[in-house]
Amino acid sequence: MSVWSELISSHLESLSSTCSEEVMGFMLAESSLVKDEKGKVTASGLQDMHVYLETVENYLGTLYRERAEYEFEQIIEKGWTHPEDLRELMASLDLELQSKSALNEQLDVMTRNLASAKHSASIASSAKSSFLANMSHEIRTPMNGILASSELLLDTSLDTEQLELGGLINRSATALLTILNDILDLSKVEAGKLTFEKVPFNFPEVVRDACELNSAQADSSSISIDLNIEEGTPTVLVGDPTRVRQVLMNLISNAIKFTKQGRVEVGVGYDKINENAYNIIVEISDTGIGIPANKIEKIFQDYEQASESTTREYGGTGLGLTICKNLVEMMNGVIEVESEEGKGASFTITVPFNVANEELTVEVNERNKIEGRDYNKKVLVADDNVVNQRVARKMLAKLGIDADIVFDGEAVVEAANNRYYDLILMDIKMPVLNGLEATKLILEGSGPNVNTPIVALTGSIMMDEKEDMQSAGMKGFVGKPMRMKELVQELDRFF
Repeated sequence: MSVWSELISSHLESLSSTCSEEVMGFMLAESSLVKDEKGKVTASGLQDMHVYLETVENYLGTLYRERAEYEFEQIIEKGWTHPEDLRELMASLDLELQSKSALNEQLDVMTRNLASAKHSASIASSAKSSFLANMSHEIRTPMNGILASSELLLDTSLDTEQLELGGLINRSATALLTILNDILDLSKVEAGKLTFEKVPFNFPEVVRDACELNSAQADSSSISIDLNIEEGTPTVLVGDPTRVRQVLMNLISNAIKFTKQGRVEVGVGYDKINENAYNIIVEISDTGIGIPANKIEKIFQDYEQASESTTREYGGTGLGLTICKNLVEMMNGVIEVESEEGKGASFTITVPFNVANEELTVEVNERNKIEGRDYNKKVLVADDNVVNQRVARKMLAKLGIDADIVFDGEAVVEAANNRYYDLILMDIKMPVLNGLEATKLILEGSGPNVNTPIVALTGSIMMDEKEDMQSAGMKGFVGKPMRMKELVQELDRFF
């Protein structure tokens, strides 16, 4: 019999006067210990002793464990009854200590390896973020020219064929931009760098915008988009309208893409939480191809679609629903799907929102009443791309804004030191001086524009760069490709 068996058996004998056989039997069973034919406990090592002591504490309390440990210490300190048992005890303790020492060494090695891997991962993540920011800038710069030029082109007098070709250019560029945004958004979700605004916005307007922006795609496939907003749905909510619109755009676009004939229904409802908060419910259903039951969970995974044939026939990156799910969950909401293959699909999102107070509601409603813009302002634009310069000048001219254009950071500082401007639109990546450096020189200088709001005009949309822009003193952000509506929304904040 081992020393450990003797110690535990001895302790059980001392417990027999205060504990029933049933309780001691439960403790042995909990400790995974059994008695031999002589009624002695069979224990093989220090680990069995530790488990037994834990069980004593769980069943009888800390005091009983402390008493047991004291008894064991007294027995060992007295030299044990039999010398051979003492040698066995010491040998067992030595083995246990050697084992623990070896485990500690392994733990140290694993800790060092983990720290090294974490450092490497941090470097890789930083490199990935830098690459994505650069890629975003390089792709969005020409994309800005294509999209904005096509918008301006479509706003001119065109014959039927020209209108068709102009629309094709615009839709193709939009599709490319969607793919780029999907990749960048997924990267930001993975890096934990996706940020959410909390601003008042007109929710029904966002839903109508999402339907309207997808109407051309629906019309080309002879599919109707039917919108129904439940009476009583709150109008002005507090949240991130861009992210809400992104989710709705993606789900409606998907519904149209996978529907060859029929309709897409967008239903909006609500569930009141309290006087200031509502669960907003949006259901988007279609009469399309549907999703096989065994593929429903899979469609929310990265780069996944219902099947390979779906990717070949309908295109897409397989990221849209993954991003939607992440966005909805980051807004403390849920997204659910019901579908039957060949009979369409129904996606339902439920997201909690606070209702804007009366002052914010009035502000949003007044802002939405303004249809045309004629700002009659003077703006300085800094951009090193000729196409972007022409696009910016034409867009601003449509809004009653006279724009001075410069090519680099040094030129923008010089221009800002020579005369006053109502606003400065500043590209970030420019030669000579970048936009951040130029901004600091203007705001920290003594020229006439030390209090002029400077707005970033760039394709870079990573959170780190937004923080850098704010630190430099920039007051806003207009992304590339520049869209008229987004530009107006930003300008409205200052004029």
